[in-house]
Amino acid sequence: MTSSPRHLDTDGAITDHDKWTSGDFTLISTDNVRFCVPSYYLFAASPVFRDAADVSNGAAKTLHFTDKTFEEACTVADFLYLASTGKIPIDWKEMAGGDDAIGEHRYEAMLCQRLASLALFLKKYECDMVLHILKLGFDNDYLKEGGFSMEGMVLGANLDDVDFCIKAMSTSDWTRDVVADNTDVDPIICKRRGSLELLPCNMAFKVVQLLPVEYHWALSRSWLGKKATWPDEFRKVLALAKASG
Repeated sequence: MTSSPRHLDTDGAITDHDKWTSGDFTLISTDNVRFCVPSYYLFAASPVFRDAADVSNGAAKTLHFTDKTFEEACTVADFLYLASTGKIPIDWKEMAGGDDAIGEHRYEAMLCQRLASLALFLKKYECDMVLHILKLGFDNDYLKEGGFSMEGMVLGANLDDVDFCIKAMSTSDWTRDVVADNTDVDPIICKRRGSLELLPCNMAFKVVQLLPVEYHWALSRSWLGKKATWPDEFRKVLALAKASG
């Protein structure tokens, strides 16, 4: 299971991660968590990390992350779990559930955030093999189960992988309509219950924020009320958005 870092001191002091405490390569997240990692995991995952080691000239290998949008400890821990085990972090499944409907939807937004951050991290550091593991694992463990089309769309959109997005669309529950009472739902963190979740108007605001603007627009613009034509329309409209510059 992906371990969580211990709580940081209020003065911003660097804190050791509770699992990654031994290794010759040090990663420090933007929220000041230190990961000591055997370098072979990093070198196998990313040419960027290999290059960072080459320029160290024998000095201690340390990389301080700087992008606070997707280089926090949670994302680094997810990356290391994937790189070291070849598996999807198992606590993602725990996040996908909840004690009640509101709790479930709240955790969906949190899982979408983790997927978006991890996708951006893996793209930045050119972790092609880990990306392959992530997409294959998410397809097998989540999309084929059903009920994770929104999360799959967020992942595919942040990877700019149109085929993966369309695969996520094919797993959506097309029988839903907005019939449930949503007066108790916080629209910032919860989607509309009983709704077609891939329409941006039904998504939580926190999830919509994770979609690149061209994907957001293409999802909205391409929906003509027909399951059979939506994927093709989505691909066509998305191509128009990208071509516009």
